[in-house]
Amino acid sequence: MKFLKLMKASGLALGLAIGAAGQSALAQDKQVAYLSASSANTWLGASVVEMQKVADANGIKMVEFDAQFDPARQQAQLQDAIASGKYDGIVVCAIYGLGLIPDIEEAIAAGIEIVVLNQIVGADLTTSEPQVDGIAASVLASPYRSGVRHGTLTVQACEGDDNCEVVFIYGIKGIPLDDAIRQGFDDTIASHANIKVVAEGEGQYLGPDGGIKATQDILQITDSFDVMVGADQSIQGAAIVLADEGMAGKVKLIGLGGSEPAIEGVADGSWFGGVYGAPADEGRIAMEAMVQALNDGTHVGGVDPLTEVPDDGLITASTERDLVTGQSRTCLKQPRMACALLLMHSWISSRLGMRFTLAGGSSCTSTSKNGFCWNRSDPIPDPRLWIRLLRAFMLFFAQCSKAWYMKWL
Repeated sequence: MKFLKLMKASGLALGLAIGAAGQSALAQDKQVAYLSASSANTWLGASVVEMQKVADANGIKMVEFDAQFDPARQQAQLQDAIASGKYDGIVVCAIYGLGLIPDIEEAIAAGIEIVVLNQIVGADLTTSEPQVDGIAASVLASPYRSGVRHGTLTVQACEGDDNCEVVFIYGIKGIPLDDAIRQGFDDTIASHANIKVVAEGEGQYLGPDGGIKATQDILQITDSFDVMVGADQSIQGAAIVLADEGMAGKVKLIGLGGSEPAIEGVADGSWFGGVYGAPADEGRIAMEAMVQALNDGTHVGGVDPLTEVPDDGLITASTERDLVTGQSRTCLKQPRMACALLLMHSWISSRLGMRFTLAGGSSCTSTSKNGFCWNRSDPIPDPRLWIRLLRAFMLFFAQCSKAWYMKWL
């Protein structure tokens, strides 16, 4: 118990593993409202876990509001949060961003810091940059760009097929997010005459069940298609139905999100590919940006968490290891202690022969802290990381020794 107290006193509790630099006296006792598009959404669930960790590490009380994918409900929640006068900051994952702009402008005018998470607030769906003056940060990957990636994988899947029939599964058809993804997809496949979308469905972004129902409905119309694309949740459900119908391996599955089922599916050949996603990173970066804004008014602007992802975020049998290996380089830019602890944990586990998920997420890539994932056959990490590991633990013991000395002085 004394040792645990010393760790806390030295500021080196394992909360460093989420990238928090330490508790901020300036941000303490602040309240932040988090306006979620849907608390039941698994992607946002990964984001909110990391947001809460950063909030807790900085003495911030975070209150979540669940819009249940209802734009009117979310707008009312935003208006209530502003009117209450309780909140120093608001993180918003918009369902319909354009409709929230007047209220966001009102919040900014009232001195409330605003951070946009995952969904664009504005008319331009191709950029991560804030589109309302005064927004502290906009943390997201462009949905149009995600659609382009989806289309690129579809082109690869259809290569050599003169009549490639594709099924497109929306999350929620008609919302700006899905419209932008579909536009990027359509623009990418437009020049490929061999590719034709023959059916559509909706998965609702609520887990595999939506994909199961969408696929069952589609099979009532046609069972003749070569490729199916959609969010990971939907494709996971589709895989279940196709297996039940004896169609496993006959349809190339392409996901969006980089979840554990997608990574494993690509690795074992049951999925053709997927598009990398970073929900946990988005959540962590968003709350860290909020802490900065509350502390000293710093506005970091647009942040795309996928900027440095290798292979443009495309996950296929030939790029999966490149993606994972490339992500290890990101660690060199992370706080020393966090990086070192995560590396040691991951590498030791991989030596024991386990496929390992880092930092408590559901996926080696999309929900891990830094996106590391090593298998038993993987090489030992970059020597520079071991140097960082050694330096970090030297720092750790130095801090503990100092805390012990101060305690018993």
